[in-house]
Amino acid sequence: MERARNKEEARIKIENANANLLLISDHQDNIWNTHEACVEIMSILKKNNYKYKYNLLDYKDLGHSLPLPFIIPLSETLNLKMGGGVFTCGGTLKGNSFGQSDSWQKTIEFFMN
Repeated sequence: MERARNKEEARIKIENANANLLLISDHQDNIWNTHEACVEIMSILKKNNYKYKYNLLDYKDLGHSLPLPFIIPLSETLNLKMGGGVFTCGGTLKGNSFGQSDSWQKTIEFFMN
């Protein structure tokens, strides 16, 4: 999107979706800026009077790593060995642990209601 000459043509038209949408945003993502992207999506949905249910879960200390809680240890997802170095997904251990657990429970609640 940042390199697109015509951003409106380049973006996915999320307002044309036909589904309930749950977005999960973080502030310490080392992969891409999920927070700003999710805030923009929420704004587009509101502006277009999106007729389905939508919500944003926003976590201050969460990084990009968001596997299902209790399945893959955070130690395996926070720092990934790549080539000769280590790539960090961002966030804190406490923030990632909370974000995984809380978002999983809220995801179940969102789609069950």
